[in-house]
Amino acid sequence: MKFAASSITKILILLICSIQISIAQDGQATAGAFLRMGAGAHAKSMGGAFTAIANTPAASYWNPGGLAHIESISVLASHNEMALDRTYTFISGVVPSSRNSSLGISWIGLNVSNIEARTDDTSEPDYYFNSANSAFLLSYAYKFTSWFSVGLNYKWLQERVYTSSLSGHGFDFGVFSKLTDTFTAGLMLQDIQSTVKAEDGYKQPFPLIYRLGLAAQISNGFNTAFDISFNENKYSSFALGIEYKPMAMLPIRAGFNQQGFVFGSGLHMPLQTMNLRLDYSYGQDPLSGSDTHTISVGVGYKPAALNFSRDRKSSPVKQNRQPLQYVVVQTKNLNVREGPSTKYRVLGAIHQGQRFRKTGSIGNWCKIKIGKKKYGWVHKKFIKEYIRR
Repeated sequence: MKFAASSITKILILLICSIQISIAQDGQATAGAFLRMGAGAHAKSMGGAFTAIANTPAASYWNPGGLAHIESISVLASHNEMALDRTYTFISGVVPSSRNSSLGISWIGLNVSNIEARTDDTSEPDYYFNSANSAFLLSYAYKFTSWFSVGLNYKWLQERVYTSSLSGHGFDFGVFSKLTDTFTAGLMLQDIQSTVKAEDGYKQPFPLIYRLGLAAQISNGFNTAFDISFNENKYSSFALGIEYKPMAMLPIRAGFNQQGFVFGSGLHMPLQTMNLRLDYSYGQDPLSGSDTHTISVGVGYKPAALNFSRDRKSSPVKQNRQPLQYVVVQTKNLNVREGPSTKYRVLGAIHQGQRFRKTGSIGNWCKIKIGKKKYGWVHKKFIKEYIRR
């Protein structure tokens, strides 16, 4: 028995919707599931507990409020090949637009190819077709103080199934706060008024997701984070992640959520004006049960023109000319940072026994001269200060 073309199209739409529902990360049979599959191998390897971390361009997905604290031109690309001919891609770029604000643009894409279509009960398909789901995000983040920032996404949405398509738009809103030197918190409202609409007027709203996160930098090389999320139907989920850095450039991560355990690692290479990073995540695909691998590549570049002196509105530390003050390194390897906190970018490493001129201090941090017209910050715990008369 042959089906009418309109009936075939409806069957195809239902088929793709069922696939999207199956891969939804919140476990609910809701629309827009491709927007809840996560973004970036760093975040995924921590189980998706990233709302209160949000320190990479993937923050446009997890919490756009965190984008205001990114101080370099940054790009991140993430790709995931899955079973059943599915591919999931996330690409994001961030540019600091002033001392306190950043702009971002991102793309999320889920493609399902080689879907079999039949009009009769036959062993061979009559033809194959594809499904494509996309979201383009424009982000703006503003930092009101050094510890509080907000961000907003505008999203243009499109879903294509065979010859049919739906399109629409929506919004995200995020808040990021540095509670102390140890703790950060985040709040994310995802898919505010997000809806797609077909040419015949049919509308498909996406559920509003609320997500709360708390992260802690327990020590210089150990971080942990926890997220809880729920939607307007009061369905809740959680995520827990940890990160350990045996070396500053080699993080090891693990996470747990309602899909199970995930693991990952990375390779971060901080240079003078550029940061390179490669991240990897391993987990289980909830639809097929097979292994899934996510790889992310990131680049950060900070030219001199972007030195807005963020978070440095206080007067410069007065330097004592007489007598001269010096420090000597007391540990094997010591990171030199761009500012007086572990939140600042690593400029490089110095080694045990090396001596440097001290030019100032803030709290437990010393400012040292590391080259001609080059300065950095080190923690007092790992140095010994002395005066040369």
